[in-house]
Amino acid sequence: MSALLSWLPSWSVTFGAGGAALLGLLLLGYALLPFARMPTLAAAGGILCLGAACYLAGVGSAQAVCEAEALRQRLAGIERDLAVARLERDIANAAYEDATRRAAVLDETLQVNRNRIDDYEAELAKRPPDRRCDLTADDLRGVRGGP
Repeated sequence: MSALLSWLPSWSVTFGAGGAALLGLLLLGYALLPFARMPTLAAAGGILCLGAACYLAGVGSAQAVCEAEALRQRLAGIERDLAVARLERDIANAAYEDATRRAAVLDETLQVNRNRIDDYEAELAKRPPDRRCDLTADDLRGVRGGP
C-alpha cells in the first residue's frame, strides 16, 4: 500500500487522510443515532476509516519530510552551480579587462611604430633619388629599434 502511496505527492495523501477522518467521524456519528440501521457495522466502518486516516496522515507526513529534504538538496546543488557560475563570470570579466588593457597597449605600440615608419619614409623621401637605397648608420639604428 505504501508503495502505491509513494507515487502520490504528500499533499494529496494528507488530503486523503482528512477525507478518511471526516468519513470515519460521520460513520461514528451515524452509529450513535437512535434510528440508525446496522449501527455496529457503521461504527466498525468509522473506526476503520479513522485508522486509515491515521495511517495516511503518517505516510503524508513522512513523504513531506522526504520531499523537503529532496528540495533542500536540489537547492544546495543550484546554489553550488550559481557560485561556480559567479566565479566563472568573475574570471571571464578579469580576462576581458586584461585583454582590453593589452589591446590598448598593442594599439599604442602599433601607433608609435606607424609614426616611426611614416617619419622614416618622410626622411627617405627627402634624400636624392639616386641615394634613397643607401643605408646610413642612422638607418641601421632605426631598423634595430634605437632612437
